[in-house]
Amino acid sequence: MNYMVLYSPEAEQDLIEILAYGIERWGEQLAEEMCVKVTEQLENLYFFALSYQTRIFNTREKLILDTPYRAIILIDENKKQVFILRILHTSKQIDERYK
Repeated sequence: MNYMVLYSPEAEQDLIEILAYGIERWGEQLAEEMCVKVTEQLENLYFFALSYQTRIFNTREKLILDTPYRAIILIDENKKQVFILRILHTSKQIDERYK
């Protein structure tokens, strides 16, 4: 089944912060490559939204392969939508409201 993938304002800000951090650490080219890798894998949720482990309150966690990031997602099966709530470094704790 195909799902529309939507980003919360917090997730959009997370992407901006990932890019800014990457530019500072590795330079513009590598930072852009990292952001492309993250967004490409999240866009794959269009096809594979239900293949990730359910957490409390129906959020799910998707590890973003070959990166140190994970996405917290919420799926609305009735509307066929996937909401990307946050994109976090794996070392960061998940806010209680997403558990």
